[in-house]
Amino acid sequence: MKKLFLIGAVASVALVGCSSGESTPDEVAITMTAEEVYNATVDGVGMTPMVMDADDSLVVDLYGVDLSLVTDYKVIMPAMTGQITEIAVFRVEDMEDVNTVAQNLTSRVQDLQNGGAFYPSHIEIVNEAQVVVHQNYVLMAVDEEVAQLVANFNSIFE
Repeated sequence: MKKLFLIGAVASVALVGCSSGESTPDEVAITMTAEEVYNATVDGVGMTPMVMDADDSLVVDLYGVDLSLVTDYKVIMPAMTGQITEIAVFRVEDMEDVNTVAQNLTSRVQDLQNGGAFYPSHIEIVNEAQVVVHQNYVLMAVDEEVAQLVANFNSIFE
């Protein structure tokens, strides 16, 4: 009987310890909005002020993303042709659709690589663009700071 009580007491302490309110980064990432992931991704990165938020019609037209597949998203894109920065974060509703959204973003990068970038410096930036997936989040980063953006995005999930 003492052994059973001791096992129960240890199990209770273990359960209380797990429910302390602290989360692992994976748990935090699962509950973050796309805008929160975006903000963490661009944190510390010098962003051009010449960008705008993309609305639903631009997201559907330029990215080909079926918005019924996503919980939410944050997409910024150039507000004028002299800029190339394009950063998109999608939180996909169902894990089965993550690859579909990632493919849509890869297609967008290919469109930019095949004539969407006009200036030589923009062509270099577009050729370094990345699409990265973690859990049900998909990032597309087209920016001269792509390595830092991807590192920031990856760190959310570590």
